[in-house]
Amino acid sequence: MTSEQNLNISPKSIQQRITPRTRAIIVVHYGGYPCDMPRIMQIAKKHKLYVIEDDAHAIGSELDGIKLGNWGDIGCFSFFYNKNMTTGEGGMITTNEDGFAEKLRLFRSHGMTSMTWDRHKGHAWSYDVVELGYNYRIDEIRAALGRIQLGKLDANNARR
Repeated sequence: MTSEQNLNISPKSIQQRITPRTRAIIVVHYGGYPCDMPRIMQIAKKHKLYVIEDDAHAIGSELDGIKLGNWGDIGCFSFFYNKNMTTGEGGMITTNEDGFAEKLRLFRSHGMTSMTWDRHKGHAWSYDVVELGYNYRIDEIRAALGRIQLGKLDANNARR
């Protein structure tokens, strides 16, 4: 399926828009249809760019046996109520890069070096605020909903 048919960005369009200021390529896998990730990854490698995948509409989808969200450096998923997998709100970020994972952990919890649970369990005794951060932690109820919804994902994707 071509980019014109699935409404995804084309590698040609990406290539035309790269400037010396470009640091990353952000792709949206729209409607569960994957972007042309092999070609996009080649472009990113050639220009030494990061790749961020918006997988809000593509959780569970794959290309060439690789789940979307695992092609680039970062995968972003939404669990908003109108998505294929929902918890009502919230989302998830994935990465295989240790440096990104460390930074994202700081962002999720007000930039603190350890969380209350870690201190309560004796894994840490103090914390420091070392980064601008936010409250991006998922609560227990939404996490429980997500676990149930994950079990329904394949059927929900097939129905959609």
